[in-house]
Amino acid sequence: MDTDELRQLIVQKRELLARETFSRRAFNRCENMSDEMKDRYVEYLIERLENAELDNRAMKLVLEDLTKELSRSNQMLEKLNESQSLLEEERKSRKSLEREITKLKEQLKSARKNRFGSKKQSVKKDDSGSDDDPVDREKEKDGFDGT
Repeated sequence: MDTDELRQLIVQKRELLARETFSRRAFNRCENMSDEMKDRYVEYLIERLENAELDNRAMKLVLEDLTKELSRSNQMLEKLNESQSLLEEERKSRKSLEREITKLKEQLKSARKNRFGSKKQSVKKDDSGSDDDPVDREKEKDGFDGT
């Protein structure tokens, strides 16, 4: 509810109260009072009226302050929502880029591996000998038949 709506609501209530006031018959409270009592009663009513007007103005000021605070809060809430949506977009973008980086790293690794062929040479080993035995060159020379 904004300030204009509240003001219109106050005007409507005031009109309603005014109609109720005028529809009643006037009641004279001072009819049987002395002049001194009438003066004191009038002063009392004036004081009550001034206090009511002061309360009314204070309430209006409080209402204006609260309206301004509500407006500021709404603006901050909008900014927070915008920030959250931007953060979510950034998070999605970052996740997407991380997946792309992982994919590109795998492609780079594969490309480096296949650039000049495999750097490993597969060696066919005999099942008869073990890897721990040193190679006997003399045995190889004796087993060489020259072909």
